[in-house]
Amino acid sequence: MALSNLQNAQTVQLVGWMLVARLGREGNMSKLQALRDLRAKVQYLGAEGMLNFLLKMGIRGKSEFFLPTVIERPEANRVLVLAPHPDDDVIGCGGVLVKHVQAQDEVIVAYLTDGSRGMQDLRRSMNLGARRKAEAERAAAVLGIRNLRFFGFLDTKLSLFVDDCSQMVAEILVDYNPDLIYLPFPLDYNPDHKAAAEVAVEAFAMVDYLCNVFAYEIAPPILPNRIIDITDQVDLKRQALLCHKSQMEQNDYVNVVIEGLDRYRTHGLLRGKGYAESYFACDGNYLAFLIKRMNEAM
Repeated sequence: MALSNLQNAQTVQLVGWMLVARLGREGNMSKLQALRDLRAKVQYLGAEGMLNFLLKMGIRGKSEFFLPTVIERPEANRVLVLAPHPDDDVIGCGGVLVKHVQAQDEVIVAYLTDGSRGMQDLRRSMNLGARRKAEAERAAAVLGIRNLRFFGFLDTKLSLFVDDCSQMVAEILVDYNPDLIYLPFPLDYNPDHKAAAEVAVEAFAMVDYLCNVFAYEIAPPILPNRIIDITDQVDLKRQALLCHKSQMEQNDYVNVVIEGLDRYRTHGLLRGKGYAESYFACDGNYLAFLIKRMNEAM
């Protein structure tokens, strides 16, 4: 089977993300080493060989997965957002959450960890958890969201509390009955982001629940199948990001996320105009299948 240049590029890109995710688990390679490792794999296997590897993971080269489509917003009346840290909701899906609020959809945001280790200088981390909770409340108010849950698990250690966290999410599923859940894409080098997706899968299994899932991007870009224009909502997203002052001291997220990633996501389908967010849309069953395959492959 001959591959087009687009398929070649997408295959190499996705394998690159898989390497990054593995680095997040092992932590024993530098970025330069990772790039060299990826180049060596490309030269050795070729794009077709790596595509065969992806086929074993259940990722097929159908338009559903490789060719994104532009939508106004996902149809949903009750929306649940799983945010590993108090700012991931704004970074990953702040624009589309404004759209949900404007459409009068119900929105709950659950912050899974306390964000207490969100500073490189640990000496400045005193009371950071309380500070980030207040920042998240202010940011959510900007977006128009009032229903917030703070689970308070230890930042960077969510993988140790997946069972407990899943039970709390399962209770929301039963009580709130969301028809759409936003969560981080599981191929992410931040261990809490990956654990958040695993929390959702375990919660689904606990209460035999199935609904649509939109996986958002935070740190590494994803291979999306849905693009959502947020040009009219980007000012509110920018204001919400600025509420996270403790994190803006670490990274200029307005520049990186809004002027970087959200602008880039207009490339092609939106002709490079305005701002957009990207998602990988699936249901809970496929999310569980994808995570299982990724864990087997790593």
